[in-house]
Amino acid sequence: MARTLVEVLAQKGEVVHIVSRDASLKAAARLMKSHGVGALVVVENGHPTGILSERDVMLQVVEGRTDANERAVGEAMTVPPLLVQPDVPVEEAVWLMTRCRSRHLIVVSEGELIGLISLGDLARLLVESTARPGVRWARDSEVQETLAEENVRRSS
Repeated sequence: MARTLVEVLAQKGEVVHIVSRDASLKAAARLMKSHGVGALVVVENGHPTGILSERDVMLQVVEGRTDANERAVGEAMTVPPLLVQPDVPVEEAVWLMTRCRSRHLIVVSEGELIGLISLGDLARLLVESTARPGVRWARDSEVQETLAEENVRRSS
């Protein structure tokens, strides 16, 4: 699987959702929900300075800090963020994420933000690279239909 993160970004796309450290946690959570992402890169002066993940938001709630309208992203974000170069091999990225207990890596080139890689992105790459010929992967809608049919059968 000797691929690099630049190849992963080319496959998944380089769209990165960003947020300011001064934004409210509520606004950031809404942004994550609307884009269907689990993390936002915190950017200041065009450079990544932190990352806010669903886990960071959840920890604020668990710690009793539920004033999401008033609490700023900067109070909850993870710093420093894990920054990697685009030529990092996928295996090294997985090792780094495991070692640092992080689900996201911010990809930078010459200090500029170019992408965000999640553990899910790397897992998808692994699954796709090890798929057997002729095996068809079910789409989410097919999985949901099958589960719904099985639930109907069980309840009958």
